[in-house]
Amino acid sequence: MIRSISIAFLLTLLGKFVAFFRIQQMANAYPNSQWLDAFFISFSFCTLFETVIVSGALATLFIPRYISQKSDLDKKYFFRDVYLSFIFIFSVVSLFIFFLSAEVSTFLVDDNNLDLQAKTESLLKAFSILPLLSILFQLPTQGNQIEKRFAVSTLNPIIINTFQLLSIYYAVGLAVTDELAINIFIVVYLFSMAACYFIQRFFFNKKYCLFKRGSFRQVFNLVLALLPVIAFLSVEEINILVDQYFASSLDAGSVSNLMYGHRLVKIFGAIFVAAILTVFYPAVSALVAGGDIKKANYITDRLTVLIVCFSLPIVALFVFRSNDIAALIYGDSLSEYIGPVLNGYAFMIVFSSVYLLLLKVLFSLGKTNLLTLIGVFFLFFNYILNLMLINFWGLQGIAISSALCSFFQCIFLIYILKKEGFILFKSCGLKVIMYHSLILLSSFVTFSIFLDDLLLFIFGFLSFYFALSLTFNKAFYFELYKLK
Repeated sequence: MIRSISIAFLLTLLGKFVAFFRIQQMANAYPNSQWLDAFFISFSFCTLFETVIVSGALATLFIPRYISQKSDLDKKYFFRDVYLSFIFIFSVVSLFIFFLSAEVSTFLVDDNNLDLQAKTESLLKAFSILPLLSILFQLPTQGNQIEKRFAVSTLNPIIINTFQLLSIYYAVGLAVTDELAINIFIVVYLFSMAACYFIQRFFFNKKYCLFKRGSFRQVFNLVLALLPVIAFLSVEEINILVDQYFASSLDAGSVSNLMYGHRLVKIFGAIFVAAILTVFYPAVSALVAGGDIKKANYITDRLTVLIVCFSLPIVALFVFRSNDIAALIYGDSLSEYIGPVLNGYAFMIVFSSVYLLLLKVLFSLGKTNLLTLIGVFFLFFNYILNLMLINFWGLQGIAISSALCSFFQCIFLIYILKKEGFILFKSCGLKVIMYHSLILLSSFVTFSIFLDDLLLFIFGFLSFYFALSLTFNKAFYFELYKLK
């Protein structure tokens, strides 16, 4: 398992670094641009369907049901039936976005900002095909993940972000207007998604006959099972739209600055957890299906502790050096806006990462009955927090609201899984976290005293932290190495 995680980690790391440079270049090229605000709002709405339904709910339930098919032929036609059904569904979604873009934009942008509403409407039309393209390449990606082609299944973000980065350099080199630059980004993004489709289908080459009668009863049952999962998973994505709505009531560029902070936190939070989830979910699904809850619990507990320990130094940097990091990445002109956002989002790196891991366990157990009600509760909870905190801290208040929601969602899942026999953060795991907290404190204070240069500080702090982690927690890492 560790070898597979390492391969997925290295490719995920490459993809995240490319994404990091893309965001950095966008911020530097078009600071405080209302067109960029409209880009983030329309992009977040159109990718909501892909993130929640395809990469989230469908992938979560598709993997165990695909694995449970009795023969390769059954798997082939189960994939075909699901694939074609959701291509039809997402074609309807794309048409819905295109023809109702004006109405949708009024829900996404504050009514007092009519100029931003108009720009968002035009970009929603351009992005309307995105849901259809997402289903075309994401389901074959899940197939490659099931068949343990982890190198292939982690290629998508590398391809998409590389194309986006090149398009930014092209737009800046031509010195085009913000509007034209954003439209170039959209065209290149859609083209890169098509490239991902051809690559994923080349490796996951399940040939099937379109005219052979399929059994769509399984698809219908899958859609019914998806509904509560979609309701729960949509909370985080809808919360992003809610955050953007509140940010649109502030100065021009506020939506972009919020998303720069959010994306940076998500990039650092996902670097390691994405690699773990790529390998973890098929493994824990197989263990739960085989009735080996004890081993599934053990693996979940060990990996949860690992995520916490690897996230702690990044959290510390964003809490105590957020303005410096924002200045380093986005420049001094934007640091005063993005720094407080990074600070507010900081603890999401731990909470959202653990939350994603535990969510996969819950799905493998098939316990999704309460997800709809809980999802609606946290949606309203975030909305109320935004209403209160934006008046005190502006953009930072929006970020703090999301971090608090992430924390309480995590606590809820730990409680639910405890009832299912998954006991997390046992005494041995808490000891490992305590040791890492002490290592974190000593490393941070030591390098803060002796190093003023930010890059040298970050390099020395992280190197020292992980060196001490490996030195004083050999037994813990040896246990992880033995995981199968």
